[in-house]
Amino acid sequence: MLSDVQKAMLKELTGVSDFSKGAFNIRANGASAGRQSTDNIRIEPKSGGAGLDIYIAPGVRDDHVRIPVVMTESGLKEEVFNDFHVGEGAIVTIVAGCGIHNCGCDDSQHDGIHRFFIARGAQVKYVEKHIGQGDGTGRRLLNPVTEVHQAEDSLLEMEMSQLRGVDETERTTTATLLAGARLVVRERLLTGGHERAISRYAVSLDGAGATADIVSRGVARDDSLQSLDLKISGTLVEVRDEIARLVAQEFLTPEEADTLEPEKILAFFRSTIGRRILAADTCRREFRFSLLVQNTGDGSLCSPETDEEGRILRPEQCTLLQGSVDCFFE
Repeated sequence: MLSDVQKAMLKELTGVSDFSKGAFNIRANGASAGRQSTDNIRIEPKSGGAGLDIYIAPGVRDDHVRIPVVMTESGLKEEVFNDFHVGEGAIVTIVAGCGIHNCGCDDSQHDGIHRFFIARGAQVKYVEKHIGQGDGTGRRLLNPVTEVHQAEDSLLEMEMSQLRGVDETERTTTATLLAGARLVVRERLLTGGHERAISRYAVSLDGAGATADIVSRGVARDDSLQSLDLKISGTLVEVRDEIARLVAQEFLTPEEADTLEPEKILAFFRSTIGRRILAADTCRREFRFSLLVQNTGDGSLCSPETDEEGRILRPEQCTLLQGSVDCFFE
């Protein structure tokens, strides 16, 4: 049974008090307090851990799903994993968010990890609100992590707001967009006292025509802190800035820079091999090497044979190779 405080927070988070129409999952104090699937939207609990898989059928039009979280138990800390699988051509609104009402002396914390797998041509509006309440000395902590994978010609609009009451928030959002995909983010923050709100966005535009439009508006009062770390990679602006840096540091002359074609450089890094290079753990450029090899007699090369004392056998069959590798990665 939900308390009056929880019901009030749910209405503030979602804008409704009646959840009977449409798909929803309510999480209260670490457990499900109600769940409903529909013909078009299926909600399934994850096996072996806290979280949900939400499946939205292809071709759905103007449907919605609500998955709010409320916490009124002081000292409760949880990590929840929710995956959204949005079918091709679907148009859907997802309403999420978390409210923490802490009247105790222990910290309460909710870390929600959301992953979006958005199929070709789908359109998603994602609304997330954070609220903090209660007169206890325990802190209200929220650390949302969002991972976005957008297929061709898909659209994700994200509206995030946090208006006072949350002591600390660290928001991390990563997104990968294929050709023609669009990401639009609007973030609103209001902090006061000693509150702290950190937002980090890393977006990779991995296809022609992919775009990202990210705006964060914030008001920081008193001794509160807000920080925004925004990185969008895979754009012509980024390529041109890198060329300018190479000229400024005299790795290239202005005349050499004028011969470069930023569009072709960008197209390379959007290719399969280019994306593999960007994702590699190790990438070496202009790697100089010296390598002693031995001819085996059948046209192949191998490491030189040595005796027990490490002396090379048949040195007349050995060749010292020297050179430079433009680029290698693994």
